[in-house]
Amino acid sequence: MDSPQYLFSIRPGLRPSGSYKRKNNMNKRWLFFALISTSVLYLYADMPLPPPADISVYSENKQYIGISYAKKDKTVCYQINGNKRKEIWSIKGWNRSFYISDDGNYLIIGYSGLNLLSRDYKPEWTAISIWCKGKLIRDYQFKDLINDFSKLQETASHYYWGRIIGLNGKILKVNTVETNLLINIENLQIVRE
Repeated sequence: MDSPQYLFSIRPGLRPSGSYKRKNNMNKRWLFFALISTSVLYLYADMPLPPPADISVYSENKQYIGISYAKKDKTVCYQINGNKRKEIWSIKGWNRSFYISDDGNYLIIGYSGLNLLSRDYKPEWTAISIWCKGKLIRDYQFKDLINDFSKLQETASHYYWGRIIGLNGKILKVNTVETNLLINIENLQIVRE
């Protein structure tokens, strides 16, 4: 009678194949890479913001451009006609984060710290300002956008509060640590998604 045949056999002195060791080492390498990448991104999120410089932002339809001049300390909205620009309004102050509406009437200014609040933040700080034809019409404070400040996400040296996603027509989309917000820049209503 023939001896039974098995799918595998274990012989004395055999060790797991080299492929097992390679897979195990690869898993360790990927884990190490993931940890390093996460650490770098975590630290990068807290890097200091660049110094003030001129910043240009087009309206979504590209018919208007806003330029925030660092040295002049003002922000100007221009209407674009071919290769020519015509100033339609301006405000005092340099801005790091802003949006221009498609009709050129509205300027939305975001918090200068972008998505990070310092550890000594105040809920009364201005998160978003809405201007119409060079006149301030509404400031939204962080307490208008966030109900529960215990949900702020701690970073290496700040708190992440959320970010402004962008302007689509007359709707400003904002993502906070709690929810998504839609702000109508004409009637100034906030809708929580």
